[in-house]
Amino acid sequence: MTRIFLASQSPRRQELLNLLGLDFIVHGSRISEEGFDLLTEDGLVALAGAKDDDVIRRLGLDSGLVIAADTVVILNGEVIGKPGNRDDAFDILKRLSGTTHEVRTGLVVKDTADQRTLTHVETTRVTFHELGDDDIDWYLETGDYKDKAGAYGIQGIGGLLVDSIEGDYYNVVGLPMARLRRMLRDMDDPDKNSHIVK
Repeated sequence: MTRIFLASQSPRRQELLNLLGLDFIVHGSRISEEGFDLLTEDGLVALAGAKDDDVIRRLGLDSGLVIAADTVVILNGEVIGKPGNRDDAFDILKRLSGTTHEVRTGLVVKDTADQRTLTHVETTRVTFHELGDDDIDWYLETGDYKDKAGAYGIQGIGGLLVDSIEGDYYNVVGLPMARLRRMLRDMDDPDKNSHIVK
């Protein structure tokens, strides 16, 4: 059986891969986001690809599949990162209140045996309820916002802040599962060449 490596320490991504019933080895990348244009699809794919290559190089892999992903929250043409503290999280959620933002994930799967690579960018639109200051304070008291891009986690209590989504729910969690499953299936097809999966 082909070995699968996840180039991420994210517990959420690990949980999602477990839902697919995959056996995989976790080996986080040391690649920084600095220098990558995360507002573009090419930039997201380049970052995920660099994470793949970093893990392949450091482990000296010559067989197996490596999965890397990078997820960003974008509001009005600006990347919204993880909050530095509670006040930062409050300001972020105030901005997201009553608006629609995008969650984009750049996904790269590489076969280390022949360097065949499949890439994809998944976009989900998320609309928040109108939130009062008391709503935001209530959510922040749960601590659920910590270490999450956009200062919320849709899979937890933060899902109560969301009015609607358009697209893949799992993408907002951090990994577009349906697309990943198809990419892994395509890796078994010898007629599939390296390409961007739209």
